[in-house]
Amino acid sequence: MAKRDSVYRSYDAEGAVVIGASVYDVPLLPYERQLIATIGITEEEYRAFTAEVRRRGAVRPAAYDHIPDVQAGATGTAILINLAISLVLTGVSYLLTPKPKMPRAQGGGVTDLGSITGANRFTPSRGFETLAELADYASPIPLIFGLYKDDIGGMLVTPKLIWSRMFSHGTMQRAKLMFVVGEQGVGNTGIQPPELEGIFLGNNALDAVFKDLFAFYWRADSSEQFRIRGTNKIYGTRGKAHRGDPDVPNDNSDAFVFPVSGADKEASEIFCHAYTPSNNASFGVYGAIANGTSYRVNYQLISIPRGPDKKARAIRTLERIKIVGDSGVKSGDNGLTLQQENLDPGNASTDRLNEIRRKGDHAGAGRNYSPRMGLVRYNDETVPDGNFRKTIDNVKVGDTALFVIKNTSIRKNFYIKGGKGASVDDINSSVESFQLEADSAMQTGEHFEIGGSLWKVVSRTLQMFDPLKGKNRSQEITLECVDISLSRSKKIGIVSEPLVVNPSTEFIGDSGVGDTSKGVGEGFFPITKVEVATIKNNRPAISTEIGLKSTVFQRLNGLCNFQSLPTPKELEESEKDEMQTNSGTISASIMRSSMFRIFIRDASSDTSEFNPLPQLFVVRGQTPIAQYNSIKFTTDQPRELEYKFVPFSGSEFSRLDDNTPEFIRLSQSISTDQNENGAGNFIEFAEQLPGINKIKIEVNGDRVFGKIGFKSNKEFTRGGRTVSGEETLSYPTAAAFVAVTPEPDIGTIAEIGSQLKKEGNISNPGITKGKIAAFFYKIAGSADDNGVNVGSNATFKSVEYIGGSHSSWLHLKWTLRKINAVDYSSESTAWKFISVKVIGSGGGFSDGQKIEVKRGSEATNVVTGQADYSTDPNSENYNPFAVNHPDGTLSFSGMRLRINGVTKNVTLGARLQAWMYEVGFGAVDRPPNDSKTITRTFTQGDKSIRVKLTSSVVSFPDVESAGTTVGNEFGWLAPQITEIVQDDSTSKTWNVGDTFSSRRAVSADNPFKTGYSHVGATYKITDVSYESTVPPVIEAELFFAEQTQISDISFYRDFVDKSNNTKPEHEIVYINEAQINDSKAEMSNLTIAGLSLKASRNFTALDQMRCWLGKGLPVERLHPSLRRAYGDINTVGPSNLFTDLVYFLLTDQRAGAGGLLGVNEKRNDYLVDKQDLINTSKFLEHQKLFFNGPIVERTNLRQFISELAPYFLCNFIISDGKFSVKPAIPVTKGGEIDTGAVNVKQIFTGGNILEDSYKLEYLGAEERRAFRAVVRYRQERKNRLPEEQIVIVKGADDTDDFTSPGVDLLPEEQFDLTQFCTSKDHAIKVAKYFLALRAYVTHTISFSTTAEGLSIGAGSYIKVITEASPYNAANTGTVNSSGVVTSVVDMPDGSYLVTFFKVGGDDIDTKRMQVSNGKVEDSTFYNIVFTVEDTTVSENIYIVEQLTFSQDGIVDIVASEHPCNPDGTSKIAAAVSDDSAFSIDS
Repeated sequence: MAKRDSVYRSYDAEGAVVIGASVYDVPLLPYERQLIATIGITEEEYRAFTAEVRRRGAVRPAAYDHIPDVQAGATGTAILINLAISLVLTGVSYLLTPKPKMPRAQGGGVTDLGSITGANRFTPSRGFETLAELADYASPIPLIFGLYKDDIGGMLVTPKLIWSRMFSHGTMQRAKLMFVVGEQGVGNTGIQPPELEGIFLGNNALDAVFKDLFAFYWRADSSEQFRIRGTNKIYGTRGKAHRGDPDVPNDNSDAFVFPVSGADKEASEIFCHAYTPSNNASFGVYGAIANGTSYRVNYQLISIPRGPDKKARAIRTLERIKIVGDSGVKSGDNGLTLQQENLDPGNASTDRLNEIRRKGDHAGAGRNYSPRMGLVRYNDETVPDGNFRKTIDNVKVGDTALFVIKNTSIRKNFYIKGGKGASVDDINSSVESFQLEADSAMQTGEHFEIGGSLWKVVSRTLQMFDPLKGKNRSQEITLECVDISLSRSKKIGIVSEPLVVNPSTEFIGDSGVGDTSKGVGEGFFPITKVEVATIKNNRPAISTEIGLKSTVFQRLNGLCNFQSLPTPKELEESEKDEMQTNSGTISASIMRSSMFRIFIRDASSDTSEFNPLPQLFVVRGQTPIAQYNSIKFTTDQPRELEYKFVPFSGSEFSRLDDNTPEFIRLSQSISTDQNENGAGNFIEFAEQLPGINKIKIEVNGDRVFGKIGFKSNKEFTRGGRTVSGEETLSYPTAAAFVAVTPEPDIGTIAEIGSQLKKEGNISNPGITKGKIAAFFYKIAGSADDNGVNVGSNATFKSVEYIGGSHSSWLHLKWTLRKINAVDYSSESTAWKFISVKVIGSGGGFSDGQKIEVKRGSEATNVVTGQADYSTDPNSENYNPFAVNHPDGTLSFSGMRLRINGVTKNVTLGARLQAWMYEVGFGAVDRPPNDSKTITRTFTQGDKSIRVKLTSSVVSFPDVESAGTTVGNEFGWLAPQITEIVQDDSTSKTWNVGDTFSSRRAVSADNPFKTGYSHVGATYKITDVSYESTVPPVIEAELFFAEQTQISDISFYRDFVDKSNNTKPEHEIVYINEAQINDSKAEMSNLTIAGLSLKASRNFTALDQMRCWLGKGLPVERLHPSLRRAYGDINTVGPSNLFTDLVYFLLTDQRAGAGGLLGVNEKRNDYLVDKQDLINTSKFLEHQKLFFNGPIVERTNLRQFISELAPYFLCNFIISDGKFSVKPAIPVTKGGEIDTGAVNVKQIFTGGNILEDSYKLEYLGAEERRAFRAVVRYRQERKNRLPEEQIVIVKGADDTDDFTSPGVDLLPEEQFDLTQFCTSKDHAIKVAKYFLALRAYVTHTISFSTTAEGLSIGAGSYIKVITEASPYNAANTGTVNSSGVVTSVVDMPDGSYLVTFFKVGGDDIDTKRMQVSNGKVEDSTFYNIVFTVEDTTVSENIYIVEQLTFSQDGIVDIVASEHPCNPDGTSKIAAAVSDDSAFSIDS
């Protein structure tokens, strides 16, 4: 259609009506544009098509007489239009109709075979580019403090990551992360969760629209339960494969676990850490270089219809020979082929060419051209004469090989006859480009893989291969073998230089049907670049899970559509019919398989060597998107291992036997992670490796036996089809223990090792003596029969069921003393209570709980079947202390005890032991380590399995923190299935990953009976056998290439792009390391959070999670008006007042310094002035000076409070030995800034200041210089990322107080309040406060006084009245030896206080001097220099900073100036209260 003539012309075709020139450039209707898009043609083609339809519509052949005659007029016009539209639609429907493969036509024509254009847009896979880092060990727990109120406050916090695990789900990854948000605070409410819109990863918030991509968990209170469970999910979804967290099926499921089958450890004992390897993470062979690998031009049908022109047919035959070869047609004259004659096709006779055309008929797979390069020598060995190639066995390190790049090409006239024929420029050009690429890659020192062994380039004859410098300038590159340890076959291949690298016949040979010997195949040892990934455990791990990202595919770009090619017979028939047949092309992505091996060694041993797993791992793909898979390795004990992922090249694959290898095909997707039985599509198998012993491998995928299914693609075949494989299941051969059921209960147990406090002895009413003797007789037996001496101690154990419940049991260890018995008993000795300790516990206990432990009719050692003490010696209940009891019948007796400490959040066990008792192992009847095997049949649905379970006896220690023993000294290890009975009792329909369970009721006599009424165990099928395995195969009439799915290079390299053309196909993207904790991970009294997140377009990097919180941790609130200050009436809750924070930090035992200082919220009077803090809280609330932010760094508490207090216009003080915070400016009782006269607490003068103790220290000029304050603070908006804002405050231009005269550009000082300040008004107040301090405060003072009458403290305002006599030169004079006064100024008669120095003396003295008529009579003043004292009196207000007691009741006071106006009002208070004196800019 694209070649059709333009519509801008007149048509003068045969049989057509001649009409005038017309232009049909009419606008297209919407439905026409839709049709154009549907059939994939251009608008120009569509217009040409409609023009032709219109043209033909004007013709009225006589054969169409049945069509009514169309009359002129409006009606006729409408009919013509309808006909035209009808024809258009008919044409479109024809275009949409599938075409037959080989349509037949009469009398000549052209047949275009179908082309295939595959998808070039694919749904992308999603993975995480980065992973968040774990919090550092021993880093401080954040304190999240703040309260969002009246649009002020709130904070963005970054919880600390403490647990992480990555998952692979085929086309996506998923991450599970657990965080510590911060200290839980006071009470049991904790930090309230953020809203969904306030949870960020990077800059993106979680969105409810995509709720199936995540699950967000929040546990505000962990005082009772420190594990995150399903019930703690607050946003997103969980429970199913398509949900945000498919791992958590029910409310009680632990959400963050790393299951380790066979480890028999609780979730809280397994720690998992996910991280991304920093290097050596990619692996694969790539950038293949031809080792003589045949090159072919794109296959094309060259139809040669039978016609009279023999020469034209001969020329077309040359074109065919270039592509398919001469099909081995031999001359009738000499019985030789053209190649055997060394005859150029262009020089063959016309008859000879037509003979080839007649006999060949496109029968071959293609002509193999030389790449003009390859390995031609191994050590001194070459390919024997007459052979194309040779395989070298047993390659060794140090061997050498020679790679040659020949500077030759095909003669230009090779396929030219009489100036016509087929050009070879395309072949020469492509080969030359591949040669240049190879030469550029193979530089000295570079490493390459050949057949799995590693080779290094050691020398080159030319610095650079240049095809323009003549045929004698060939490149010779020598390679040396440096490693063979990773090669399975230890083979390489060399090719013939005269037949392959530089063939005299210009090509290697032709591949006919079933004959590939005349060429070098795709799998014959191409030279490839290689990368090997090496991963080493950071520390010993019980299990390591390695996540892989693989991009595996191959893209066909206009390659011949081999599948649509006719057979030679069909082509011959079409040529007889004079039909021209054109082959189609295919542009699509097709299947490729990429393989690798895994080597493992013990990294803790310097002598340990890598050993390979016997399996080959395969990733298959056919689209250019990443696949995500994982492989899990578990050992019998924590080990530090090193893993090496080694690519398995196509050349090594070619050397495998067809049926011997076992392949593990990785195929992990979230839809197959779980089957209907809850088990995944997993393969689990174990291998024994030297130095490691048993290692278990778990993957998601399937086993494939035999390599035939990985070889070919049907796209490279004519008449190809895929024959489905078959697998006939047989019996399961292995199964592994998975888990105990049901989900464990979580409870509070009596603290193991704690002593129970005795509250008293108990018995039935009326009994006054013998209670405890009778009780201990049943606990410890007869003291008479025990060998200890009277007065000595002995220990005994008992199990007690408190309250008649199996779940509330205690395993107790009694310490008793042997004493003389009561006088009425037949026993001469008895037992006396000394102590009792808890060595095991069930759940349901509380601290301080009082319990009763008894024997007799209310015995607690049994739940049912109690009986009175008996006086019958033959009775089981006989008690000699009940016989002849002086108070009457003694039915029961015991002790009342008090629980002294509990442990919360304990997993209540004994499920496994209880099940093993019920399933048939029974009570322990043999010594430790002895084994027992039982045979049982289990059913699951319509399937059954008969297994042999084997376990051995284990002894329990005295102290069991998990409370699993129920007082038993011995139990059974988790039973392993040692054999699956393969008879009629076992079904043959089990698949790998299927599970089966056994559930049993717990009987009353079960020694491990606790609170579980039913217990069970689940096992998983890990391996099955197959009676027969037939993998899928491809059958075809002709293979154009046979190892296309796995080969690393293609015959058709101009048209086939493999995913390993330029880089490795695999990358290790994460490692999950699971370690066994030394103890349970208890995160009590913390607020914790968790996130399960699937990678998506919005979330491609696991940046640190951040949450916007409007409420911080709850603390005791000090402000007296709760609703005004906090918005509710709760005395404990979140707060934004600095005083509440200070009180919490000073008193809290866990998050603050309360433990160190010996104070708490109840006992704090002697160290914390709570009333001061209450008063100051009113000031902070009234002035809107709030603290909103996390405290995340370790800091000195006193330094922290003292440094932050000024930013709240306060001082941190110690008064009367108590810590306190007080406003730094005068305030009213209600918290307002007091702009009235300052309330002076005490006045100090020379009368109460100790002599010579008064000191004054002026601030330096630098400290008093005016400045411009730049204050940074956070602008918070609810559930939004914060923005940092700046406010600039300086003195107004028309004021002098806050400016420097003559200085236009003030220095700038910055104040960073972003940690806690979220209000512009707060920032401005701080700026004005600091500007006022700088402008007004000039000095500090210190002095001493006596303690008597003092009524001040730190923060009090005092007035100090001082006198000063500054030196003035104008007041200076002298008195001579005659008493005559000489002075600068006139001195009238009178008395003057002078300070003088006598000439020749050493002292300066001050005395009153009488002057009369210009003379002094007193000789004391003769011969002196003097100055007249001029005393001034000053009154200043100060704020007390420090009071300290020294010896003998002396008090030392330090105070700073608090400048006031003459009326006594504070200048600083006035400045903070008023903006008029300042210039404020945002």
